[in-house]
Amino acid sequence: MIKTFALGIFTLLTTVSFADGNDPNYKDIVGTWETDVPKSDSDYAEIAEAKEGEAGPFVWSNRAGQRWPCSAGHIQAPNNGPKIYTITFSEKSPSPGHVLHLLRGSDGKLVFLREHTKDSGKEVQNWVMRRKPEDRHEGLAGSYKEKSGGEMKIRKADDEKREAGPWRFMLKGNGDWACSQGMDNPGEGKPTVYFIEFAEGPFKGQRYNIVRGEDGKVKELQLVGGSKAIWVKQ
Repeated sequence: MIKTFALGIFTLLTTVSFADGNDPNYKDIVGTWETDVPKSDSDYAEIAEAKEGEAGPFVWSNRAGQRWPCSAGHIQAPNNGPKIYTITFSEKSPSPGHVLHLLRGSDGKLVFLREHTKDSGKEVQNWVMRRKPEDRHEGLAGSYKEKSGGEMKIRKADDEKREAGPWRFMLKGNGDWACSQGMDNPGEGKPTVYFIEFAEGPFKGQRYNIVRGEDGKVKELQLVGGSKAIWVKQ
């Protein structure tokens, strides 16, 4: 059975519907997550299905030994806008009523859980959780263009062919080079930046930061230092 109630999470009225644990929109939420820049045991969490007789349909636990149920549902934007699937912390949690949006990459895989807080009536990002380190480059593969008209593709290196990688940067008509991946944590409350870097070829050492849009999908690659070259994902 689905229960609905009004929730002013946008500036206009929205509706939240609670779902059960069999909802296909939540099939890949179970697993281990961590904040973008973990600082304490509460920044490492596991989402599991609630056991029989336990409130849920999901249960959130962290390394600090805390555990609480989470409801599942969706936010319906006004005027038949897009649905945003969510989980909401129960009253038994340290942050009752906190809502996390489920954000997926271009391939449909769940990439982020993004928590929102109220700030003068406006929804703002608080912190982001990711499933595991390798997913931090989720959605990177694909076609890109730059302002000057250049075109290129990024693909995963082929392990069977023993290609260097883990990524390949394929500039249209002009090369196919291996790229490494990494992260830069500047500290002092600044967000961690994930990047790819040429490991070979004429551009060896050049680094591109991965920029994501509000929906969590890869938006563009920005060259670090030197020119302001930007590759926009198509």
